Amino acid sequence: MKFRLSLKPIVWMAMAMSAAVSAAPIRNSTFSAKSSSNCKTRRPAGTCPARPVAEFSVTPGSASSYSKAVPKSSWLHPDCIWENHKWQTGTTDLAIVSKLKEPVYRASCETGVDPALIMAIVFQESHGILNIHRTIAPDGSSSNGIMQSDGCPSMEGRDPATISEQDIYGMVRCGAEHFKGNMKDHVKNPTHDPWVALRLYNSGSVAPSGDLNDGNGATGHYVIQVANRLRGWSN
Repeated sequence: MKFRLSLKPIVWMAMAMSAAVSAAPIRNSTFSAKSSSNCKTRRPAGTCPARPVAEFSVTPGSASSYSKAVPKSSWLHPDCIWENHKWQTGTTDLAIVSKLKEPVYRASCETGVDPALIMAIVFQESHGILNIHRTIAPDGSSSNGIMQSDGCPSMEGRDPATISEQDIYGMVRCGAEHFKGNMKDHVKNPTHDPWVALRLYNSGSVAPSGDLNDGNGATGHYVIQVANRLRGWSN
C-alpha cells in the first residue's frame, strides 16, 4: 500500500486513533477494547467451494466492469477466503493462524467495511504473515502490519506465537479505517465504489482513464488480485 499518512500516537489499551490519509481524511475514532454486542452474530460459512484453478482470463478495467465480473453476491465468505490461504501464512500452527479471524470480523463490525474485503486485503498485502516486515518508501514512510498501511502497528520481528488477538486487531482495525477513508473519499471516489477504494488503498489515486489496473507507479495487478481472492483464488 502506498500513500502518505500522518498518525498520532496510539494508545492501544484504549484503542483510540486519529489519522489523516491523503486519499481521504479519517475522522477521530474511538476503538472499543471490547466487542460490540452487534458484532457477535455473523453468517456461518457453510461449505466452502473448491478454489478456481486460475485467475480471470480477461481482466476487468473500470469499476463498473469489476462490479459485473465479481458482483458482491459472488464474494466468498471470509472464513472460506481464510481457508484458501491458511497454509501461506508463514506457519503451520493453525492455532496461530486462526487468531486472524475474530479481529477481521470485529474490525468489520466497527468500521462497516465488508469482512470479505478486509480478509482479501490482508492476504493480498501480507499473506496473513503476522510478523510481516515493514515496507519502507523512498521518502522514509513505512507501510506496516498485515494490512501494510502507513502508520499502523507492526509486529515485525515478533515470534508469531506471542502475537495476541488484540495485537492483530490493532493492525486490522487500523488498515480497515484507511480503507473506509478510501470508500468515503468524496473527491476521488464520489460513488463510494469498493473497487475504486482498492485502487486508492494501493496507490492513492486512480488513473485519468479510470482503468483500475493502471497502478500509477504502484501495483498494477492489485485490484484484480483482490477480486480473484474474493472469488476463491489464492497464490
